[in-house]
Amino acid sequence: MSAITTLLIEGLPLAANDDLIGWSTEKLGALETLMKTFAVVAGIAFVILQAIASRGAMARVVISGLAAGLFIWIVLNVELVKDRVDSEINSAPEVTHVTQV
Repeated sequence: MSAITTLLIEGLPLAANDDLIGWSTEKLGALETLMKTFAVVAGIAFVILQAIASRGAMARVVISGLAAGLFIWIVLNVELVKDRVDSEINSAPEVTHVTQV
């Protein structure tokens, strides 16, 4: 029996006592790690490509390094940024209307 037929008959390869939500959470966690790694590699590649394109001009290399560093920091700390923005938005006082009689 081929692997495709086996998958169609038996379904997704889930571990014992595991459900679809647990399996998808595990896969999404692995995907998140992969995307963060890709962001770091892309940032380093960006700096190297800018250094080659500018033939070693230090200002362009430094600026591209700062831009890549900011990009990597944002990608790796997106939860921190989301929490800070959320706390700033939700910290505003609640609007109430007072009517005088």
